[in-house]
Amino acid sequence: MYLLKFTPFLFIILLFSCAPSLKYNQINNQEDCGCKKDSYWYNSSCWKDYENDMIPQNEIDSIVNSELIILDNSTITLNKNPYPLTTFFPFPEGKEIILITNYMVGEQDFTMLTPFPRKEMKSELINAKTIVYKGNVLRETMDTIEYSHGKSLIYLDQSNEDEMQVEGYFITALENDSVSFNYTGNMYLSGIGASKISVKGDEAFLSGDLGTITYRQIQQLISDHPEVKTLVLTQISGSVNDGVNIHTARLVREAGLNTKVLSDSDIASGGVDLFCAGNKRIVEQGAKIGIHSWCCYNDLTAVELPKDHPAHEAQINFFTMALGPKIGPDFYFHTLTAASFEDVHWMSDEDIIKWKIATDFIPRK
Repeated sequence: MYLLKFTPFLFIILLFSCAPSLKYNQINNQEDCGCKKDSYWYNSSCWKDYENDMIPQNEIDSIVNSELIILDNSTITLNKNPYPLTTFFPFPEGKEIILITNYMVGEQDFTMLTPFPRKEMKSELINAKTIVYKGNVLRETMDTIEYSHGKSLIYLDQSNEDEMQVEGYFITALENDSVSFNYTGNMYLSGIGASKISVKGDEAFLSGDLGTITYRQIQQLISDHPEVKTLVLTQISGSVNDGVNIHTARLVREAGLNTKVLSDSDIASGGVDLFCAGNKRIVEQGAKIGIHSWCCYNDLTAVELPKDHPAHEAQINFFTMALGPKIGPDFYFHTLTAASFEDVHWMSDEDIIKWKIATDFIPRK
């Protein structure tokens, strides 16, 4: 379920956005469009209830810095002892919101899942159950054996949509100990990601969900390891911050790094975006490369929006840069029709060759 291309406030958009029409059809010039609140002039049309929230290049570093400061200052208290809080991710799933909270005790990752009905988002206090697992679900290393279970109280300040106060307890499955906890979940942690990079010779191996932290990791890789020529993508289910991920991909392209997927690699969604930024794009036959649509703008999925809608602008520009003007835009729109945002289409060898995703396709020996 972590194949969606997320921005930190996607779940708020899913909950509360609604518009009967997409354009101010009576406005035909940019000046008049600018007089309308929350309007956006694009492709000779004035679009309703839309603001371009993509991150300008001259602002990306300051935004990444501020979000990583929030990460550094985020903790969860367990039995009055503080531990690093690494992710807070309100995930929309059907009629529920699932709070995905990751933290670390020593070197061990833990994932806390707290589901509650979406309709409760308008409340000030929510009672919810809590389940804790060993491992980090965003890196797909979560132990399937339940570590503990318990209950939570979630405090919502309707005047501050950026944070949730969560407290409660859980009972450990093996020791049968009661553990009290409390933390402040900041929405900006939703876009941090959980990626890891390791360097071996002239290759760097990247895994885990992409996000703000990945941008910093790629910056440091380029600065500290000039010997690295190829970024190998291994297991990446997607991006939790598409706005930052586009800039991460730009770093890869500007540094002239090649990208590579191995025969046992499994990448999807934003992971495919990052792969496409490579100077050379090397695919070993057998690699799983997954594409799909994204969600949502005003309750409409990407494929339901007209092709000239400004919500497509950033991705069109990105794929034009990555794959060229003849293939890039067409490939982007192909991803929208290949599978719904809830599903994934795994590209066949023929797809990979047809769309020129690979500059170098290595058949099985």
